[in-house]
Amino acid sequence: TYEIYLRMCSDLLPTPDKPHYTFNLRDISRVIQGVLQSQRDFYDSRDAIVRLWVHETWRVLGDRLTNDGDRKTFASFIETSLSSVFGTSFRALFPDETVHPFGDFTRGELSEGTSPPYEELSDATALKRHVEGCLEEYNDEPGTSPMDLVCFSDAIGHVCRIKRVLSLPRGHAMLVGVGGSGRQSLTRLAAYIAHFKVFSIEVVRGYKSDLFREDLKKLYDLTGVQQQRTVFLFNDTQVIENSFLEDINGMLTSGEV
Repeated sequence: TYEIYLRMCSDLLPTPDKPHYTFNLRDISRVIQGVLQSQRDFYDSRDAIVRLWVHETWRVLGDRLTNDGDRKTFASFIETSLSSVFGTSFRALFPDETVHPFGDFTRGELSEGTSPPYEELSDATALKRHVEGCLEEYNDEPGTSPMDLVCFSDAIGHVCRIKRVLSLPRGHAMLVGVGGSGRQSLTRLAAYIAHFKVFSIEVVRGYKSDLFREDLKKLYDLTGVQQQRTVFLFNDTQVIENSFLEDINGMLTSGEV
């Protein structure tokens, strides 16, 4: 993981059109954090753990890449590590040359005291059926605005990615895309699957820093005092003042505003 991190820092540098190509040591810890979601009963072979490691490395580092050329470069880093460190190849681990999503949300009710396994979701048909079922349940919830979404493969993959981030302690993500690409809708669906409430601000005339701080107080009361599992969904169009971003940065780095 460290070797791949070093190559990312040296070969995939930030540019004006890729300003988020910045990597730090937290990325290494997030890869390890993802691997540590494995359970002994479900990862009983070397290849199973290596497949999980490849998936977590793709999620933490590869998902930040914005074009096919960079993704191919990153794939070559993975291939080199698989060959030199693990003595295997990408094709040997993934015969269909696809890194399937992982998740812990497709199994039914489990016995009390057991947690669902973080496992490879290789059955695309079953995964699609499950996500569509969750969408129907979400739309039937009282007080929610129904979402008319088409659950094609990329959308389902994004739901799995967002759900993975929400399941990790202090998980957060920046979703990059054009308007109308489904960033908010898929986040709401993933939050519903993860049993989180969604909190967002409402920008009105005269909405300034003081009102933003008041909304953050409500958010901190929900999460810290009432202990509600909550997703704070913050849109780029809601950045009225630069101080909003400073507050968000404080929340992500220290937890304080």
